[in-house]
Amino acid sequence: MNSKMKIELALFNTDERKWEGMVMVEGELFKVTIFPGSATEEWKAVLMTGAFVELTPENKLTQAIEVAYGEYNKPYQTLKRSEVDELAKLVAEKPEMLEEIMEILKGR
Repeated sequence: MNSKMKIELALFNTDERKWEGMVMVEGELFKVTIFPGSATEEWKAVLMTGAFVELTPENKLTQAIEVAYGEYNKPYQTLKRSEVDELAKLVAEKPEMLEEIMEILKGR
């Protein structure tokens, strides 16, 4: 395995059995499902190909995303972008912190 590969991970849906998100491996985008390991099982991941496409302004999908983005930016959002960035930096520096963060988020 090449430990010098550039890999960036974004998680969106997590529970005890699986974590789902997107991962960029050497500039290639994938949907990822991660199955956390245990004392008896190794960690596993499944990748599915993905890609970004530019949406046109008047498209119904574009409009739905714009509405969702407006809702996302309302004051009741639990984590601000800067807080998410700080968490991402912390996990990058100390990967063992991810499990602790996940436990804290479960309590919300």
